[in-house]
Amino acid sequence: MKFLKNLAFLQQANSVFNNHYPVMYREVGQKVKEFCSNDKLQYRMVDCTYGTGAHTKFILKQVPVINIVGMDLDQNMLQNNKIDNVILVNDNFVNFQNHRIDGQQFDIIFADLGYNIQQINDPSYGLSYKGETPLDMRYDKKSQLTASNILNNYSHMELSEIFRNYGQINNPNKLANKIIEERKQQQILNSNQLQTILNSIEMGSQLAQVFQSLRIAVNGELTCLEKLLNNIKKIDRYKDQLILIITFHSLESEMVQKFSQNQQTRFFGNGRKSEIQISQII
Repeated sequence: MKFLKNLAFLQQANSVFNNHYPVMYREVGQKVKEFCSNDKLQYRMVDCTYGTGAHTKFILKQVPVINIVGMDLDQNMLQNNKIDNVILVNDNFVNFQNHRIDGQQFDIIFADLGYNIQQINDPSYGLSYKGETPLDMRYDKKSQLTASNILNNYSHMELSEIFRNYGQINNPNKLANKIIEERKQQQILNSNQLQTILNSIEMGSQLAQVFQSLRIAVNGELTCLEKLLNNIKKIDRYKDQLILIITFHSLESEMVQKFSQNQQTRFFGNGRKSEIQISQII
């Protein structure tokens, strides 16, 4: 499955990601360069998922005549990855229209969905299932909801729906039953406990999917993506804009593809000519 391949790849000791060349940076940079090739003096871009700033940095090298707003829920990413002349905003990307430059519409809307390498390498985020990490998974540390909150407090039905809808887990009811049984004995607080639970019911092979489902639930990822696409659709001239979205897993990919098809937007990426989606397929 797409998200399993992506997650496993990111959690390997990979030299490219350690040096942090962002996913599909050449393709994104080339697309932006082509779009900005006319006589317009200034372009405005919003990087909805600024993260380490790697995509933004590469784009600025390709197209110096571009003003960029970088948005991220994670204040640590913004504080640790500043770039000269880039406006940084600690906000959810669904609110990108609130941060327009001089009140003008963005010419380019870019998003690289999912977490970044600094977050997965920092155990405090709890995004990696390698080693004993806290079941946190929040991008926004101001949020109160963590993965451990979900595991220790959600009902059987709520847990089953999360595992089924966000992780495509086989037999989610079985897993929900076991979690409720275990939390009666002690709180489920770290990745080792969760892995032990999965192994005890012969579901250890689905650990990555379980992590994905919890992360999506904690951060409201699919809800936010839906709102982002709807807000793009409300822009009068959005079909004249360059919209690039790198999807991390198949659930996101399906949403973006559906949006593009409904809006009759051209495609670039994955063998399809698209200006709305570049899917990360590893």
